[in-house]
Amino acid sequence: MRLKQMTLVWSLSFCCTQLMAANSIKAESLKYNVYYQWGIIWKMAGEATLTSRETTYKSQKAINVQMAAKTTPFFDNFQRVRDTLMAVTSADIQPLYYTKITHEGDYYYKEDATYNYTSTKTNIRARGFKKAGMVSDTTLTYGKTGMVYDMLSVFHYLRNMDAARLQPNTVTPLVIISGNQFFNIKVIYNGETAIKTPNDKTYNTLKCSIIFEYLKKNKIEKEVMEFWMSKDARHIPIIFSVKLPLGSMKAYYDGVDE
Repeated sequence: MRLKQMTLVWSLSFCCTQLMAANSIKAESLKYNVYYQWGIIWKMAGEATLTSRETTYKSQKAINVQMAAKTTPFFDNFQRVRDTLMAVTSADIQPLYYTKITHEGDYYYKEDATYNYTSTKTNIRARGFKKAGMVSDTTLTYGKTGMVYDMLSVFHYLRNMDAARLQPNTVTPLVIISGNQFFNIKVIYNGETAIKTPNDKTYNTLKCSIIFEYLKKNKIEKEVMEFWMSKDARHIPIIFSVKLPLGSMKAYYDGVDE
């Protein structure tokens, strides 16, 4: 029932060049309302803002994508959440830097990842910080073909895919970094559908399912997130939905651009 579950899968801003659209998202600010649903219970749990803008990173043109999420005053009484994610990518969506700052109750943790590329490898310096200072510093090496995305840049990639070249049930395997580990995910393009949001707006959308795979107690576990993005050139994420052990969490675009 915590907003953390949603930030993990948002944080979830993918890897085949033929999926990339000609247009890239440069400057926008999108607002979302996050709801917790359990049976007939339907309660607004938080708010989130997804922004992107052009920037400069190490003397090269880049794109900065940020997501900030917070619980509503009602849910603050159970656990106050103030989470921020930020990713920097090159103009062609090659990840360069990622950070996630978690404020949940009295808990504070920051993680960041800095990417360095050679002709054959991707080296990522992954660090973790608590209030007292740095608690971990690891360098990970990925020597296979394809990009390694983070929990935010992966969505920025998805928004730039050319859905016209995809067929329903197309599966794209990807790799992301979270903390100091690599994780395999699968993106399934489910096809086109019309959906209605709580503010009574109807959108023509492209639906995708994301399957997160991870090892737990020597067993591969899976979590599934569904999301719908507008069919137009902007590919605005309209709905994110993830099941929880009790109920589900959904984020809806509220139709407001700042």
